Amino acid sequence: MIEIQDLHFHRMEGQQQRSIIQGLHLSLGPGEQLALLGDSGAGKTTLLHIMAGMLPAQRGKVVVNHTVLQHCNKSELAQYRRAIGLIFQDYQLLEALNVGDNVLFQWRLQAPAISKAAMKIALQAMAEKLGIAHRLKAYPHQLSGGEQQRVAIARALIHTPKVVFADEPTGNLDQQRSLEVMALLTDLCRQQNINLVMVTHSRQLAQYFPLIKQMKHGQLQCVN
Repeated sequence: MIEIQDLHFHRMEGQQQRSIIQGLHLSLGPGEQLALLGDSGAGKTTLLHIMAGMLPAQRGKVVVNHTVLQHCNKSELAQYRRAIGLIFQDYQLLEALNVGDNVLFQWRLQAPAISKAAMKIALQAMAEKLGIAHRLKAYPHQLSGGEQQRVAIARALIHTPKVVFADEPTGNLDQQRSLEVMALLTDLCRQQNINLVMVTHSRQLAQYFPLIKQMKHGQLQCVN
């Protein structure tokens, strides 16, 4: 569940203040999936980073899974970010860890009380769904771009978050692999009733989402 009310965000460019988000409202129920379109600089990534607790809202209210982000201190925001799922364009895998350890890394930080046996079972199941079960012992530099993005998706979903934020998650992949990864991501989130919010420049990829909105003039406009 995501609720945004009267959100504002600006940044300074030289001596001038530029308004990026102006009185934006958004409401997503549990499990809803949203694609955010918009030109470069329109503010869609800024909005995603605010919802992910990576940027502060300067005015307005942002509530994700009953957490009011403006009320969180640094420690609480760090805990919040570990509980959600995050997928980036550049994968952000740890080169010193193999695939299995990369997938489990953040989950171990978030839930150290969960047994190694339970994590191993969950890892195997997720890896099989994403077609990377045979690569669990490999290291990031041994993987193709498509395999690395599947690892990043597994890492974001392994702990069954309530919401996943994805920023151009297929930007480094060719068209065919982009479509394959997008189909997997949206289907897995649908199966687990996970909110998925994705920033993309691609209208073709956005078509995988039941809800598409475009950032324009600091506001969200419905596309479908």
